[in-house]
Amino acid sequence: MKNGLLFILPGAKEIGRALMQQFNAEEGNAIIRKFPDGETLVKVVSDVYGREVLIVCSLNNPDEKLLPLYLLAKTLKEFGASSVLLIAPYLAYIRQDKSFSFGECISAPLFAQLLSTCVDQLITLQPHFHTGKSLSELYPIHASGVSAAPLIASWVVNNVSKPFLISPDNESSQWVEKMAEDIQVPFMAFNKSRKTDEEVELVLSQMATIDGARTPVIIDDAITTGATMKEAIVTLRKFTAKLPVCIAVHGLFVRGAFEKLMMAGAGKIVTTNTLSHPTNAIGVERLLADEVCKNSFVLY
Repeated sequence: MKNGLLFILPGAKEIGRALMQQFNAEEGNAIIRKFPDGETLVKVVSDVYGREVLIVCSLNNPDEKLLPLYLLAKTLKEFGASSVLLIAPYLAYIRQDKSFSFGECISAPLFAQLLSTCVDQLITLQPHFHTGKSLSELYPIHASGVSAAPLIASWVVNNVSKPFLISPDNESSQWVEKMAEDIQVPFMAFNKSRKTDEEVELVLSQMATIDGARTPVIIDDAITTGATMKEAIVTLRKFTAKLPVCIAVHGLFVRGAFEKLMMAGAGKIVTTNTLSHPTNAIGVERLLADEVCKNSFVLY
């Protein structure tokens, strides 16, 4: 990375270090801490004048992380950084892109507008849309999201004997079905209706076609509360003795989601390393680095 600095924000140490190995860049030094009253102090120690800067920050717990990120990016620009690019392996505030009930805030475009005031470019992995199709619909800056499908497909081929792929809802079915076609394995999908944040109903129309000799592999964009994945596991176990492999791009695992999935009968749970967790088995740093190179000023 020509004349570049890479700053790793709290909570992104593992993926940040992995990305450091992909770039010929110096690690940036900044102090980020809390005052006793809860306010955030940001101090840039590195000389950033005239330099291209990358910030690595996975935006789970976004309300906690956004302000330090905003203050750091603004301070970098104030002290002369020529450009600031954000690598957000996990990007929050994408799904609320319409109002689902009267008076409800449409937060996705507001978050995008705020983030776009402090960084020049954004790179993320597998943005978890609800109704939108691309980041360009939300972000006025250059923003690109790269698919994790090739890496997940490779992991399945190398680690699962006789798999068949399952999408737990309509939102992930298109890219999971394409993955199944690419690796030439069977595919089926659930139809999902959500009742609450932690209660969903799934219907699998192709139950009679389940081959008991194949290992079910449930693939989704994210595991948050685990409600959708848990319901898929419980339903599948009625029709096959094979314990399912559960794969998610982003493993947030809130409210005891991991334990709930294991108790429901998951054979194995696998995630990428966008968010640090013991289930991380698929490294995405090279994929993100290639996307940075393809879409930005950065050369490495």
